[in-house]
Amino acid sequence: MTGETELVEVQRTAARIAAKSDILDIRMFSSTFELKDIPGDEALSWDLEVTPTADYSSGDEYFVITLYFLVKIVAMAADKKETADSVADIAFQFRSLYSLDLSEEEHPVEEAELNAYARSVAMLTLYPYAREYVHQVTARLGLPPLLMNLFTLPYPTERKPREAQSAR
Repeated sequence: MTGETELVEVQRTAARIAAKSDILDIRMFSSTFELKDIPGDEALSWDLEVTPTADYSSGDEYFVITLYFLVKIVAMAADKKETADSVADIAFQFRSLYSLDLSEEEHPVEEAELNAYARSVAMLTLYPYAREYVHQVTARLGLPPLLMNLFTLPYPTERKPREAQSAR
């Protein structure tokens, strides 16, 4: 799991790209889902894996972010001690096209900036589409429509040293 400090650094690294880009298009490129079992009265739980990638060629005025999503839905055992039974898997990918407005004087885009952008800004942009899609698919599979949590990033805060706080 990514720690809060690392995610704050990711946001800082992505800031220049966020300030110099605009989204042009969002499309679903692939989707597969499978209902493996019809659950009884068990509570359902889910797990989400997201893999972001960024594609950019030096000097281009655009870049593409791809987010691969995998949602695994399981039925929880009544005593919650047994292994959960797999109910459904939903795998899909969204791609988004962004324009990039850098002047000739600015230093070239770095891979770390684009990867950070994919993990932060692009996630915030595309995640609502993923939530809606998973909600639709689970309903069509005859499961209770899954409403995934909001995607959030930590809010960076500056902490003052204890000595400075107590000196007031």
